[in-house]
Amino acid sequence: MEFFDYQIEGGRFLARVKRGLLADKPRVGKTGSMIHAADVAGAEDVLEITTGSARRDHAKAWRGFQKIKRKVTPIYSVHDDIPTSGVVITSWSLATGALRQRLQWHGWDAIAPDECKRAKEHDSGRTQALYGEKCDGDGGLVEGVPLVFCLDGTPAPNHYGELWPMMRAVMPETILGVNGKPMSRSTFEAKYCRRKNTPFGLGPIIGNKNAEDLKRRLAPRMLRRSLQDVRPGMPEIVYDTLELDAADNLSELKALERDALMVEFKGRLARAENEDEHDAVLAEIEKAIGPHLRRLTGLAKVAPFAAWLKEQFEDGLDKVVVFAWHHEVIDALAKAFPRKCVVIDGRNSPAQRDERRDAFMKDHKVFGCIGQIIATGEAIDLSAADQVIFIEADWVPGNNDQCAHRVVNVNKSVSTLARFASLPGSIDSDIQSTNARKARDLSRLFS
Repeated sequence: MEFFDYQIEGGRFLARVKRGLLADKPRVGKTGSMIHAADVAGAEDVLEITTGSARRDHAKAWRGFQKIKRKVTPIYSVHDDIPTSGVVITSWSLATGALRQRLQWHGWDAIAPDECKRAKEHDSGRTQALYGEKCDGDGGLVEGVPLVFCLDGTPAPNHYGELWPMMRAVMPETILGVNGKPMSRSTFEAKYCRRKNTPFGLGPIIGNKNAEDLKRRLAPRMLRRSLQDVRPGMPEIVYDTLELDAADNLSELKALERDALMVEFKGRLARAENEDEHDAVLAEIEKAIGPHLRRLTGLAKVAPFAAWLKEQFEDGLDKVVVFAWHHEVIDALAKAFPRKCVVIDGRNSPAQRDERRDAFMKDHKVFGCIGQIIATGEAIDLSAADQVIFIEADWVPGNNDQCAHRVVNVNKSVSTLARFASLPGSIDSDIQSTNARKARDLSRLFS
């Protein structure tokens, strides 16, 4: 296996900066760049922390790409032996949990946290295991490691404040304040995040600010490229909506929207005078009834969406990837298309996941892949399709973007169409439009 030129460029960048962020958009090929960086830097002993489902594929990539001969060992359980040298690939849950002490003082030449947004909350055990209790590196897995290659196409899926733990621990010189010391979390958030004003003081973070200044600070340590950058002329993902006419399964949803609390929320949305007020109301809805609302909305979409998709298959649609959140919605869709669709979600074993992915990619009788957003949003190639439809979308825009890129491939010349199924007139429409706006807001930093 040989690297693409842009993977060589990415690898050289990481090797040069030693501790940095490769924020290439999904499907560009960050794994290859990371492997090349380890080769260029001469790193013999490497710890890669990735998603549980990606370990098998990443081990294959290491064995195929690396120019320095190393033993490559994926770790699947606490009972597996950790070799004294070579490449060790394990999951976030194991590396920052049961295996942390065994990995801590190994003497790694390099650590590569893949999908590093999983360590974005400063007070989570996972973040503190990687970056230290104070997110300054001390006591974390990164302490004393000369090379830290952070990888993520959406490193701050909600707001810029999620970058602070990584920047503080891995590249503290990028966030120096007026006193010459790294900014504290509160100072960083005050500078780069917008908060809701409440009668009791500042409320939750609802947006971002000072994007250009933060981008300038990140520039020496971050490389960000899209497929259009590495392959000029390749079409962008086209985002659109798919309005469904739901007539059935609406009783519970209508009852919820008639609830006094929902009536109040909808009234406040209508009266919101600016984006901050609008976003603050949606944040309250998500906190109060978000999961219940999303589930009922998803179930209400199943029947009209299945009817629409059946017509599309009859009219010649070849392959499509459908993303959902709840198992009930996934199972109802799968029941509507027996033997024509595969399901990939958190209930699959790694072997089942690979088998179903291969069936979707290679079997012309399998038209659809129904994927759960979290389980199928990362580290999987579904590029046999050119269309993506969200029957349920994540409230975090960055996660939706990750999912849409599962069907993108550097060797394809056709554009990807990603559509968000919605119920006109429901609060679902507000949620989807807000997600789109927040995605544009986040892209200002990573453009």
